[in-house]
Amino acid sequence: MGINEFWLYNFTPIVGLVFLFLILCRSKTIDRRTRMLFCAVLTLEIAELVCYNIEAALGNLPYYTSTRGLFSALGYTARPAILLMLIKMFLPAKRKPRQSAVLYLPLIASAVAGFSVFFTDLFYFYSPTNNFHRGPLGLIFIACLIVYLVALVFVAIFCHGTRRRMDTWVLWLIVVYTIGAAIAETYYGTGNISRTAIVFATIFFFYLIQTSALEDALAAEQENESLKRALADADQARRDLEENRSVAQALGEHYLAIFHADLSRDLVEAVKIDPEYKRSNIADTASGVLGYEYAVDAFTARYVVLTDAQAIREDFGISRLRAYLAENRSYVKRYHLCFDGENVIAVEYQAIRMYDDNPDNIIIAMRDVDVQEREEAARRDALTQAKLAAESANAAKSEFLSRMSHDIRTPLNGIIGLLEINREHADDQRLIVDNEGKMRVSANHLLSLINDVLEMSRLDQGNIELAHEPCDLTEICLSTATMVSGRAIEAGVSMKLGHQDSGTAWVYTSPLHLRQIFLNIYGNCIKYNRPGGSVTTSMECLRCDDQQVVYRWTIEDTGIGMSREFVEHLFDPFAQEGSDSDPRTHYQGTGLGMSIVKKLLDKMGGSIEVSSEKGVGSTFVFTIPFDVAPEPAAAGDEAGQDGSTGTGDAAAEASIAGLTLMLVEDNELNAEIATTLLEDRGAKVVPVDNGELAVRMFGEAEPGAFDAVLMDIMMPKMNGYEATAAIRALDHPDAAGVPIIAMTANAFKEDERRCLDAGMDAHLAKPLDIDLVVSTVARLTCKRDSPFCR
Repeated sequence: MGINEFWLYNFTPIVGLVFLFLILCRSKTIDRRTRMLFCAVLTLEIAELVCYNIEAALGNLPYYTSTRGLFSALGYTARPAILLMLIKMFLPAKRKPRQSAVLYLPLIASAVAGFSVFFTDLFYFYSPTNNFHRGPLGLIFIACLIVYLVALVFVAIFCHGTRRRMDTWVLWLIVVYTIGAAIAETYYGTGNISRTAIVFATIFFFYLIQTSALEDALAAEQENESLKRALADADQARRDLEENRSVAQALGEHYLAIFHADLSRDLVEAVKIDPEYKRSNIADTASGVLGYEYAVDAFTARYVVLTDAQAIREDFGISRLRAYLAENRSYVKRYHLCFDGENVIAVEYQAIRMYDDNPDNIIIAMRDVDVQEREEAARRDALTQAKLAAESANAAKSEFLSRMSHDIRTPLNGIIGLLEINREHADDQRLIVDNEGKMRVSANHLLSLINDVLEMSRLDQGNIELAHEPCDLTEICLSTATMVSGRAIEAGVSMKLGHQDSGTAWVYTSPLHLRQIFLNIYGNCIKYNRPGGSVTTSMECLRCDDQQVVYRWTIEDTGIGMSREFVEHLFDPFAQEGSDSDPRTHYQGTGLGMSIVKKLLDKMGGSIEVSSEKGVGSTFVFTIPFDVAPEPAAAGDEAGQDGSTGTGDAAAEASIAGLTLMLVEDNELNAEIATTLLEDRGAKVVPVDNGELAVRMFGEAEPGAFDAVLMDIMMPKMNGYEATAAIRALDHPDAAGVPIIAMTANAFKEDERRCLDAGMDAHLAKPLDIDLVVSTVARLTCKRDSPFCR
């Protein structure tokens, strides 16, 4: 079969199939079952087209092959199957089994006749030279098609129905055309005409079904619109009939009782009473149609509490109610009722005007708002408590600021006064030296005040990080006692050791913060003691195992004591006992020391208890758990055999004479003080007022020009962190190794860590201890005359 012959026999069926596929894809009106059946029809027609063309191609061979017989049989089977699918579209999905069996008989007969070519010549056969011959029963194929076509017409007309006369005539015309095409193809050899007729029949039936479905949809839509209009009319009629009771029905779900009143006729009628309240005999007072004034008086006398009785009579009197509703849509009041003789509840009354032009026709609704009122009262109480707490906190802060002002001004006043005395007595060297010592004490006290305030702020913000370092508890306790012994001697207070029960000396803890706890408690015990008094420390191991040890310390003083009332507030920030005449107020302090102790103990997992008696003394008992640390190996005493007795001696012997130091400090006064003190100790100081200039000078300097850099942090243009990083990054022989020491007012542990992370070698907090500065510089520069060198 050539191309021309292929298009001659297949062009029209292919066009029809493409058209059928397109309208099937775009159709929106047919149901899912019908669509699936049409897909099956389309598939069968494509299969029949393929079989026909393969069979025709094999017919050009000079000899017969069984493959041609197979495709011929498939083609004969596909044509009646197409018509069967069309018939099933018009029939209901559920049918009796016998009906289904009858429908399949022509298809089965056509299939048997088609495949009979392999075992009999009754229906058709092929000669050895590959020529087609019809057998005695060859007309069975046309008969099966005619049976299905006739059945299709009757099913379409009687089971599905055609709505227009034109549809029926076109239907018969398609059937006659298809039957005639099949006969003409059989007897006269008219090529492919029956296949084209079946495709056209399929398209027409699709059109018929889709048109019918569309008409059904339009009819249903029209019916729905009519139903909607009818329902809307009925709803409007219902609203018109129930207009007088609409507001009451709307409120019914939320109100325990609803009444309809006509003030012009002095009438009231109960519309709805909640079953919950019928048990309280509310219905007895409001049953049937009553006089409005009578109903208000009777209801008030029976249920309204005495404090609200007069108010409800006045508020819901006819004259006042009518006057108010003439200008307003609704009227709301709240009263307290007692239905059961015991429990009083809050009830909200709402009067609603039903018509804009008639204030006499109203609805009165009662709503239980007892829970709401209780919640509102609870919220008011909470707000009141919050307000009192805020006022108390503000008062505490105001008192703290007042005390801080006093505590700061007192030493400042002393310092300023002593400076004035020194100026006026410049020739009295002994007086000047004595006054300088007093000024140093006052300055140290100011520093202590600032440190306490900053420490408390960091604790409140959760910025304190506890170290986890192995340390000797015995050494910490003894060293802390030694640190405060000087203050105790000055105050005339003796430090005593009580019972010491040590389970294990080495533990993991934060030594800095543990010492701070001891120092704050010892400070209180010494500060609020009396000459000749004492402070006794006892230590007890409560529990000890391989993992954890728990210690309890008891520190007792014989001081002035505290009242029981104040002990309850001892750990409150800024708390200080007494008035200005109280003995405790004569001792300087911020009222933060014990607050810091409590917060540090909480952070360590410990606890503290305080007992005190006025005029007798106070007892502080605190407990702390520790993780057990391994005891380090004994280091021996060789370190001290060279005559060195410790860091204190080393610091005293340290020397910076001959060193060249770069001092990076933007504050002129601070720079002048540091320069003078360092030069007095033999160093050469090069002051620089900002970090950017320091980096440039260091980069331009000769190697070895600077032995160390003293770096401030908060500076313009470039801060200390940035300047340190820039120096370390310079292409300079000394950039990586030169000691850089932070000298800054940023004094917290986090600030020290940040300095070290930035590349600095040490951190010194302002105000500077010049001996510590000298020893640190000497240690880091490692001059031969420094005892820190190894």
